[in-house]
Amino acid sequence: EDENRSSGGLTRVLQGGEVIEKGACSFTLIRGGVLSAERAKTISARQADVLVQAGDAYAAAALSMVLHSKSPMIPTFRSDVRVFWVQSANGQEKAWFGGGADLTPYYLDEKDIGSFHQ
Repeated sequence: EDENRSSGGLTRVLQGGEVIEKGACSFTLIRGGVLSAERAKTISARQADVLVQAGDAYAAAALSMVLHSKSPMIPTFRSDVRVFWVQSANGQEKAWFGGGADLTPYYLDEKDIGSFHQ
């Protein structure tokens, strides 16, 4: 298989720890993609400085993580980061990142909110 067009993913699970009851980390990679007209339109609407059209090449990667603790006093943690890269027919390249992280508390503690968002 052509190495520049291969895609796939990998997930690893952590469970049964002293602090983390269960967690998972997933990595996904797409290479050698070709933009559909619908996807190109969506990107253009969200990224005004990106000139893309159907048929442009793209690649994308994502890393996601979720951690559930044993203690209900420790919030669940979730995060993901993504990168998207497009190369237009004229050779122009553009990449951008997205993602975020959050805590899902079982019991709300105002100090946790402030600490997480510093």
